[in-house]
Amino acid sequence: TARKIVTISNSMRKILLTYGAKSDNIEVVCDGVDSKIFKRTDKKELREKFGKNFENIAVFQGVIDPQDDPQIILDAAREVVKKHPRTMFWIIGDGTALPRFKQGVAENNLAEHFYFSGWVRQEELARYISASDIGLVILPDILSARGESNSQGVRVLGLRYSRYCSSTSST
Repeated sequence: TARKIVTISNSMRKILLTYGAKSDNIEVVCDGVDSKIFKRTDKKELREKFGKNFENIAVFQGVIDPQDDPQIILDAAREVVKKHPRTMFWIIGDGTALPRFKQGVAENNLAEHFYFSGWVRQEELARYISASDIGLVILPDILSARGESNSQGVRVLGLRYSRYCSSTSST
């Protein structure tokens, strides 16, 4: 057995407890954001390039894999675009579910509302986040990319709660 387990959130701590880890052996060390990289920058350049005719830009960054259910972004986009047609979604990242996700975007006639960058360097990611209006997080209580958006004053929207979410959690 491990003498010490380090995890990055209280929700991950709860998961470890369900696997039988001893509470005294678990230490929560929240992951941080490099404030030299993730800071507010000028929005104009990226918005002109990838969102010129759009009023609102939502950004998701991370791995796009089936277990995270990226379909929820597509479902949300369908509803948002009905009420706010000048909204665009930037997807920053890649993963095994990306081809199916792109197919769903096309099947729902939402291609003009999506931009896919693939993987980018952290400095470029910081620029995308800074140029957006809202950050999207699929699993708000697990290993999520909230800190980068928050560090730049960009609001974050958790699209759903997993079974580990707690309304009183400070994760």
